[in-house]
Parts: sequence; C-alpha cells; structure tokens
Amino acid sequence: MHKRLVIAVAAVVLFLFALPTAAESHDLSIPKLLVAKRHLAGAWKETIVSASPANELHVGFILNQPTTRQLGSLFPSHEPSHKVISPVYFGGPKGMRSLFAVTHAPVSPGPGSFELTKGLFMARNNRVIDKIIEERNDDARYFAGLVIWGAGELEEEIRRGFWHVLEERPALFFAKEPMTLWERLIDEIEVKNRTF
Repeated sequence: MHKRLVIAVAAVVLFLFALPTAAESHDLSIPKLLVAKRHLAGAWKETIVSASPANELHVGFILNQPTTRQLGSLFPSHEPSHKVISPVYFGGPKGMRSLFAVTHAPVSPGPGSFELTKGLFMARNNRVIDKIIEERNDDARYFAGLVIWGAGELEEEIRRGFWHVLEERPALFFAKEPMTLWERLIDEIEVKNRTF
C-alpha cells in the first residue's frame, strides 16, 4: 500500500512539472517566432508564423506558404514587378486581398509602415510597396494577407499548446526552401528538448 502511495505521489509530481509555470511564460511584448506543434491540425498545420506586438494586438505573417503567383502576374502593367523572382506568399487570413511587403531597412520605408522587429519593416501603403518593388526587387518578401491576434488571443493559443515559441529570427522571412522549413525547425526543437 505504501509503495502504491509513493508511485501515485511521484506521478502527480511529474504531472505538475509538465505543466507550464509562470516562470516558463513567454514575454509577448517582444517579437516571437511561432512554430506549429505536430498535433496542430487544420489551417495552421505545419506553419511558421511571426508575431509582433502592436498595442493590444499581435500581427505577423505565415513564413512558409509560398503561392504559385508572381508579382508580375498580379500587376502585369507594372514593369518592375516582373523583375521580382520570389513568389507572393500567403501571409494569413486577414486582408487576403491586400499586398504587404516586408523588407530590411535602417529606417521606415515610408508612411504606414510598421517595424516588425529591429530593422525589419512591414509596408502596406501602395506607393511605399511600389517603391520597394522598384528599388529592392527581391530584397523583400511580398505577402497576400497577414495574421492578427486580438487582445489575449495569442496568449490563449500558447496556453492551449498550439505553438512552440522561439525568439524571433528575422532571416526566416527570407528563408530558402520554405516548404521544408517547418520540419527543420521541429527537428531542431525536438533535439534541443530531448533528454538523455
């Protein structure tokens, strides 16, 4: 009987240590990288999403879902668009009819731009996007749509275990081979978390 009690107590202790604690909470006042957990299904399955604070909200982009469309096919009469080799990416379900440009810049590229993380700006103004296309060509990534979380929504998704939360990696906005990016990051996370 005593042995069973010890085993039961040990099981409870292990369970409690497996639960997230306040010390393990994530500072969402700074940009983060979200990697969908293996069990996450539906539209967010195998996604990698940036998340930057914007007042009470969080905004970001899905980084690993290139579409089959090129800028030149979207804007056939805009000659500089035809020089952009990278495809347009599906950035998220909000504003899917809008185009966003994400680019490296020491200062804001123009009106209406938002700094996602240090030196990385999102542009949503058409004239600013045109300027980025004309001056930077492939030194930017172009997204149709974005992700917006309302107040407390991202915290709730993390609490429910949807995401691995990493420090932001701006270079992943421009990652090569985006279709294998999720698997590479999941492998990295699982190796790091493996206990021997």
